[in-house]
Amino acid sequence: MKPSKRFLTVHYIACGLLSSSLLLTSFAGPDEGAGHSIAVTRGNIDSLLASEKPVLLDFGAVWCASCKLIAPEVEAIAEKYKGQVLVGRVDVDRETGLAQRYGVQGIPHLKILKAGKVVDQIDGYLSEAEIAKRLEKHLANS
Repeated sequence: MKPSKRFLTVHYIACGLLSSSLLLTSFAGPDEGAGHSIAVTRGNIDSLLASEKPVLLDFGAVWCASCKLIAPEVEAIAEKYKGQVLVGRVDVDRETGLAQRYGVQGIPHLKILKAGKVVDQIDGYLSEAEIAKRLEKHLANS
């Protein structure tokens, strides 16, 4: 019996083999423009964390389907809170050291930092509204 197309697509996504151009949205890597968020690398992380503003770090990868789903939500947060919060993307394949430094074991993974310290984290997909609720708790205490 020949496997269905749907099965093959799910299998390829799970294995990270499906071309990113075939998916609905994309997680922007450090070399791609992604609007209001900042591509974070080991070279610029310290200057980002030195800011007095809260920082939202989005850990993901270009092959990750769930990362592609949450990317527009995170970008909307970056646009909505521009000037209040710094939003950065970390490509875990290119920046494995940063992923290890922050104990990232699965993606998508978001961390909210204040004064360089992690104050909240989100594993998996959440809507823009849910991310905003979690973020606003920490804005009120700024």
